[in-house]
Amino acid sequence: MLNRHDIWDKKSPFLAKFGDIITNEPWNRPTHDVVEAFQDEWFSTSDISSFDIWLVGSFRESFERNISWNIWDVDYVINGDINKILQDVMMEGRKLGLQYKLFIDVVHFNVPPLDYTKYEGTQIEIIMTKTHKTFRKEMNNDYLEVTQNDAEKIDNLNLYRSKVMYPSEKQLMRLDDWYQYPPLKVHSR
Repeated sequence: MLNRHDIWDKKSPFLAKFGDIITNEPWNRPTHDVVEAFQDEWFSTSDISSFDIWLVGSFRESFERNISWNIWDVDYVINGDINKILQDVMMEGRKLGLQYKLFIDVVHFNVPPLDYTKYEGTQIEIIMTKTHKTFRKEMNNDYLEVTQNDAEKIDNLNLYRSKVMYPSEKQLMRLDDWYQYPPLKVHSR
């Protein structure tokens, strides 16, 4: 299996599939200027009026300090009703991100994102909604494929809901360099 932190060898083909969204253009590591331009365009071209949107994860943490792990994506959590508008906002975020050569990971949670600065050692179950059930990345003559097997399609929408535990196993591996800053709300309904 491909290590998700491998650097793309430009002599090999690249393909990434997020459900129905497909690209042959690899993304770059996010920078503050590029993410700000992306976010400004995403928010001005999408109907985000009925959602709270949070910037979370490694990129958010990097606003405040140097972190010891590589950043490859920008994570957003959305709160609000699950409907066609949410689907459109999430799809537009993913597609527009790829135009900016960013890997935008936008999901919906049934609760606000966890504030890891207050984490007391107990994982909690969250209902997470995504625009895809399977993610596949091919590069360097190898591939990485992740399928959320228990994800259920939401009626009449191209959205998939599953129960997940947070902090994730990947996040728990960082206990020696834990998150020091809370999620950043970047839009309020």
